Amino acid sequence: FSEENPNPVMRATREGRILYANAPSRALLQHWNAAEINEVPEAWKQIIASSFDQNLKRSIDVAVTDHFYSVMVVPLREAGYVNLYGSDITERRRAEGKFQTIFEDSPVGIFQSTPGGKFINVNAAMARIYGYDSPQEMIDSISDIGSQLYLTLEDRNIFAQLLEAAGTVQEFEMENIRKDGSVIWTSTSAGADHDRDGKILF
Repeated sequence: FSEENPNPVMRATREGRILYANAPSRALLQHWNAAEINEVPEAWKQIIASSFDQNLKRSIDVAVTDHFYSVMVVPLREAGYVNLYGSDITERRRAEGKFQTIFEDSPVGIFQSTPGGKFINVNAAMARIYGYDSPQEMIDSISDIGSQLYLTLEDRNIFAQLLEAAGTVQEFEMENIRKDGSVIWTSTSAGADHDRDGKILF
C-alpha cells in the first residue's frame, strides 16, 4: 500500500478488524467511529464477511458529511483479509442530483426506454402529456411502446431504424395515443446508449 495514494485504502480481517489504513482513510474511519477501536461498524462487518465468504467484490456508496465515497471491497481469501479501496464520487453525485432535478422539474417530457419498448424512467411532464396521473402509472401501464403509444407501427419502425443508424433522432414528429385513447402530435428527440459491442442498451 502506498501512503501517497490520495484515496482511502484500508485492509481488514474477515471479522472487520482494521489492519491498515492510509491517511486519506481518516474521514471514513471517523465517520465509522473506528479510528480508536480499529474495527468497522457492525453493518460493514457483515458486508466484509459476506464478500470474503463468497469471494465477491462489492462496491458500496458512503455519505460522509458533505462528501460521497464509493468503497470497493476486494476479498483476498488466500491472504485471509480484504482490501477496501475508496474513491471520492462527490462531484459525480452532485451532477446526478442536478440531472435528477432537471429531469423531475422539466416542463418537457423526458424518458428512458429499452430497445424492446418498455419504459425505464419517465418524468412528471411526460406522464402528464399522455394523461397519466404519475410517472409510475405510465411505466406500469405501458409494456409495449410500439403498440400502445404509437398510432402506427410504421412510425415506431422508422424511429427505431433512424436511432439504430445514426445514434440520435431529432424532432421526429408522429401521432401518439394518450391514456384515454385520444391522439396527439408529438415531436421527439432521442439518443441511444450502446454497450461495448455497439448494441443499444436504452
